[in-house]
Amino acid sequence: MDSTQSIREHYEKYPYPSRDIVSCKSLKNYCGWVLSVFNESSQSFLEGKSILEAGCGTGEFSCSLALNGANVKAFDLSASSVKRANQLKKNFSVKNVSFSQQDIFSFTPLKKYDIVFSLGVLHHTPQPKKAFSLLANCVKENGFICVGVYNRFGRLKQRIRKSIVGQMSRDSESKINHAETLFHSGSSFRGRHWLADKYSVPIESYHSVSSCLSWLSSSGFSFVGSKPEISSFPLLSELSWLFSGQGSFFTFCGKKLAQGE
Repeated sequence: MDSTQSIREHYEKYPYPSRDIVSCKSLKNYCGWVLSVFNESSQSFLEGKSILEAGCGTGEFSCSLALNGANVKAFDLSASSVKRANQLKKNFSVKNVSFSQQDIFSFTPLKKYDIVFSLGVLHHTPQPKKAFSLLANCVKENGFICVGVYNRFGRLKQRIRKSIVGQMSRDSESKINHAETLFHSGSSFRGRHWLADKYSVPIESYHSVSSCLSWLSSSGFSFVGSKPEISSFPLLSELSWLFSGQGSFFTFCGKKLAQGE
């Protein structure tokens, strides 16, 4: 079985994030956290934007963007996830969003977008840097790309936990059971889909801040912002995350420079 097929099969069984959205208001506010990455404070920033989400999962983020006035095209490798995304769209009568099953490496855009999002996806692909480059080509001049990946230092505690669980079992269900018993019993339990994503995904890579910034510059983007924020010395920021419990999921944003800039 190739790596892409193994990832597809994992998320067919455990579609992610499968959040329990209880109201249109909570769904609309779901994407609010990402505004700080753009150094924006108002969700009106999204209104009228053409947006591509690569690796949309079960659609919560894409539907939230659409409820804030964006025109969204979203795709995911998993048919199960896309099915749930379409059901979420129907449940809350979300307009201006479409979902399809596609692979980043074979996706052919029919146009370029104001913003391209890919959150929690590239580190589950066999070639994260290539995937980033392909998505960068989908962005308009002066448009934005926003990507979230696992950080090599911020993720260290979780990497150790995942290694312990991996030593105990190779079977996904057993890994989930061990993870729940050892680390997430009681109030910290967030459901089996969440545990599957954290402990049994067959491909997972970890990335430095410097490598993420190099992805931006090599594709013609200037750095805009990140969550957590980084200092002028990225390595020092990463080391601080190691001890503070921050930075496990590093989200960064870049703006595509116009030709000649």
